[in-house]
Amino acid sequence: MWHQLVLWSCRQATLQGMLLAACFLFISRSKPLSELSKRRPLPNIFNLYTVLTVLLQFAVHFVCLVYLVLESKKLTPPREEEFVDLEKKFEMNLLNSTVYLIGMTMQVTTFAVNYKGHPFMASLRENKPLLISIVASFAAIGTMAAGLAPNLATQFEIVEFPPEFQKTLMAVLCLDFVIALCVDRTCDFLLGHARMHKF
Repeated sequence: MWHQLVLWSCRQATLQGMLLAACFLFISRSKPLSELSKRRPLPNIFNLYTVLTVLLQFAVHFVCLVYLVLESKKLTPPREEEFVDLEKKFEMNLLNSTVYLIGMTMQVTTFAVNYKGHPFMASLRENKPLLISIVASFAAIGTMAAGLAPNLATQFEIVEFPPEFQKTLMAVLCLDFVIALCVDRTCDFLLGHARMHKF
């Protein structure tokens, strides 16, 4: 992506850092439940559930990213220079804005989908600060993608998206979250329970 001059501005990086830092902070402050659960936790992190959900979620994010990059390139004028200027400063364009929004969506989705609440920790609804930070992050992404606040988008150097591409962008951003959530919950239902060994 770097060789395609996909860059983020200082304001974009600052916004991303603030939103993700809030998610990290409030995850670290999550509290365990006061009562022990009858469900046993998985014995280690190298189990089929963890490996499978990580790989499948990565596949979902990767497909969404590649699809949006290819769609945005169709609407982006071809480069005039023969070689890429790697020292070139950030410029607002369709590709940069698209990659920034899908990148933010993937990272916030990772927090929302992989946070494990019950039966061992407080649920996402009970962890109000984390819930608010995730909702606020999705709201900021959705607002800029939908063009609901042009001044906000301009402030963070997001271009105005063509109407048809905007519909595609919004649909893919939503699908990225929904499919990743379905993948994780399906893997958890099928493989996320530790089994008692009989001797």
